[in-house]
Amino acid sequence: MRYKYIMSKKKYLLSLFAVFIMAIPSAEAQLFQGMVSSGINLSQVEGDEVSGFYHLGFTGGIGVMMPLQPSKLTGRWRASMELLYSRRGAYEKKGVGVKAPFGYSLTLQYVDIPVMIHYKDPKLDLMFGLGLQYGRLFKVNEQWRLPESPGGDWVRPLDTANVPSFNRNELSIVADVRFGIWKRLKCSIRWQYGLTASRKGMTYSNSKAPGTTAFYQWNNDYKNHWLTLRLVYVINERSTKLKDRNINRNQY
Repeated sequence: MRYKYIMSKKKYLLSLFAVFIMAIPSAEAQLFQGMVSSGINLSQVEGDEVSGFYHLGFTGGIGVMMPLQPSKLTGRWRASMELLYSRRGAYEKKGVGVKAPFGYSLTLQYVDIPVMIHYKDPKLDLMFGLGLQYGRLFKVNEQWRLPESPGGDWVRPLDTANVPSFNRNELSIVADVRFGIWKRLKCSIRWQYGLTASRKGMTYSNSKAPGTTAFYQWNNDYKNHWLTLRLVYVINERSTKLKDRNINRNQY
């Protein structure tokens, strides 16, 4: 049943991506660009009491880009949509002794669909983008490495055996800078931050013994926060000097 559920979700996302491509007007269909990307995420989770972009994860996928009203805006403004696989999460290594008594590892696997608006510099091979991204979580791997008994002044989860589930749906904001490296190969640096919580109501304590006057607890919501470095290969990209009888290529 689990396998069938995942496969049905993948088919739905692929269908959505196909609809976007088919919705491109026929006059501009010859202008759209394909993209194949691969890179790495450096991520952390806001609210998990672990700081630093120490979790490394793979990301990659495909996408399409097309100009917005090329006859009026000379192709400087673009719209894009991608279908990406993404691993993100949080990581803290457990040390020796009292300096670092806790360890934590969280890996979240998503299928992401970012939809963005881009501005291309007319003189440089440089592009800026901003948009929103829908993420569908399909796999979670979470490991706690904690002392057996509370103590000290360290923040720790109150009960790791009964924790809130992660939300399957996520909406995040995306900002992107892309520049040319060699011919059709580009480098993309991307910042992403969750607008919706990936987990709600995670309870933490100050490691004091429950029931004592020094003990207190609080609840945190988790939000994903990650940076991405990618290589992007652009398909159907043409020199701004090329033209043909049907399309003015210097508009794209």
